[in-house]
Amino acid sequence: MNRYVHAIFCDDIRQEAGAKQTLVGIYRDQLQLPAIPVVLPRLCVVVDVVTPVTQPFDHLVIQASLGEQQIARAELAASDLRSLRETASRLRESSGPEARITFSANFVFSPLQIDHATLLGVRVDTGAEELRANALRIVLAPDAIPAPTSQRMH
Repeated sequence: MNRYVHAIFCDDIRQEAGAKQTLVGIYRDQLQLPAIPVVLPRLCVVVDVVTPVTQPFDHLVIQASLGEQQIARAELAASDLRSLRETASRLRESSGPEARITFSANFVFSPLQIDHATLLGVRVDTGAEELRANALRIVLAPDAIPAPTSQRMH
């Protein structure tokens, strides 16, 4: 099994009892907006990075980008990486080498300025490789009325 990363884009993330999360307003592959530019009050991303227990992470940096602009970065501290490696070792012993370990991170952008149609992407640097998650295309809805453009006076 190979490492991989997956992102879920949604309007809100709610922490529930019993270590559960409720994701509200999940977007599949695109977010259609009625107008651009616009300020979104909130947009969230849940990122899951999965690795076999035989390949624990020695380095883990998760980055979110809006187009070419990095808008968030999370790097796992050395102590957290040690904890993940210990968990991987225990799982390997109890569940076998086919087991996997998942690291999850939540990003909440509130507010989020959208100036033009773009991509919201997530990538992960593991030190050994770069993994790319699915991206969210942010587009003007087909039935939207375009914002007026300024016109030059003659």
